[in-house]
Amino acid sequence: QPILKDAAKANKLVEAGFTAVAPTLESFIVVEDTLDGRRLVANPYFFMVDSQGNQLPYINEINEVYIGDEDVQTAKMVAGEVSYKAQSVNLPSGPVLLQNAEKGNYSVELRPTIGMSVFAFNLTTQDESKRAVFNDLNFRKAMSHAINRDQINEIAYFGLGTPLQYTAFDADTAAFVTSDQRNANITFDQDGAKKLLDAANVKDQDGDGDRDLPNGQELRLNIQFATQGVAAQVTEIIAQNWSDVGVTTSIKEVTSDEYRASQSANELDVHVWNKGEPLAVFLGDTQEIVPPYSGYFGLRNAMLWDQYLNTGGSEGVQPPQTVYEMQKLAREFTTVPAGSSRSNELGRKIAQRTVDDLFFIGTVKAVAPIYFSNNLSNFKVPITSSYSYYRTFPYLAPQWSLN
Repeated sequence: QPILKDAAKANKLVEAGFTAVAPTLESFIVVEDTLDGRRLVANPYFFMVDSQGNQLPYINEINEVYIGDEDVQTAKMVAGEVSYKAQSVNLPSGPVLLQNAEKGNYSVELRPTIGMSVFAFNLTTQDESKRAVFNDLNFRKAMSHAINRDQINEIAYFGLGTPLQYTAFDADTAAFVTSDQRNANITFDQDGAKKLLDAANVKDQDGDGDRDLPNGQELRLNIQFATQGVAAQVTEIIAQNWSDVGVTTSIKEVTSDEYRASQSANELDVHVWNKGEPLAVFLGDTQEIVPPYSGYFGLRNAMLWDQYLNTGGSEGVQPPQTVYEMQKLAREFTTVPAGSSRSNELGRKIAQRTVDDLFFIGTVKAVAPIYFSNNLSNFKVPITSSYSYYRTFPYLAPQWSLN
């Protein structure tokens, strides 16, 4: 829990000889919070004890360090300076981590992910010329077929992944998602992509080799990305793939905070983050399939559609009819018994509308490294590397100890 923010109450606690922290049921208490990281100490009043009656957690202090540069993060892990890391450890760093594991006294395990890196065009971007193009299904299909997912799988994921289309549900957790849905519009077909771009009236009007918007302005895309949401290698390949069919695309790495702020402010043309939830999440929360398609920390899109829906049409941009149809499916899906024939039917309809609309373009679902020090005891490697299952929460991290 955060340091107590009420200055007056905090001062009273300090004057009385206490630390200015808010009461919490969590195993650790945040006592320092800066731009560089956080320091947490064991909660002496934590309600859990072990089977012998010893107070948990065993570990007395945690130093959480914020590192924005993925190369610096990897270097610290290779040097054995990290006790545990799973979030934002991308598979391309796997070989160097494995090569240095014995020297650094740590282990690395690969685990399946939930969801995958997903790209999306801002359907309510402020640039109305681009907005019209992004809302053309021919354009979105073209950009999906332009992606060489086999190349992504081999270069970024060492052949350990599976090319997939985004189906809203993590397809490995929802048996009702069909093979046709998983593979919709993922064939690498540059000629087909070019024909679809022509159909969207995104053509090279001045003969310079680069495609233009229907109004004659050159169509240029810039992908801002954070490595917490996608591996740099994936972004690089897709930018080249899109440029190869005439849509000039550049990339820029930013911090997660910068990306999220720009995304929520409706300032980006292209969005990219890990996306796709297990069936269990959808049973109670369908935010991933209705505008803006996620919370602040996920891949959001169509912010002005969300604004329109929340203001009864007084602000924002009216969404297309398919959005209203998806809202109906989402509402009913959460009311019927999970696993029933009606639930599975609704799930298939949701997946089908998702791939038909193609608001989000899937790439490759793979595995991800989980890194842990060999000095870490009472530790069980999670079954998946995923935020959706709360990372380490099911594995009783308060019982971890350091030798």
